[in-house]
Amino acid sequence: MNFGAMGDMVKNFSKVQQLLKDENFRKFLENTEVKKLMQDKDFQQAVKDKNYLKLMSNKSLLQLMQNPEVQESLSKLNMKDFNINK
Repeated sequence: MNFGAMGDMVKNFSKVQQLLKDENFRKFLENTEVKKLMQDKDFQQAVKDKNYLKLMSNKSLLQLMQNPEVQESLSKLNMKDFNINK
């Protein structure tokens, strides 16, 4: 039996739960700049719309990606373990 989108959502939820257990990802989410970015309405809309051009030109995101603490947290993640799209 194929559950389609519902099955994909359950698989993704499981992977997201796995990601949230990762110490480095939690450290990333706890960063003040990350929290601020997640509250930004323009950023939220760009993510929702999958508007990559708008995301890559977001000043706050660009500054965040240059933050050494954020870079360190992200560099320690093995994203292959958390492939959300598969």
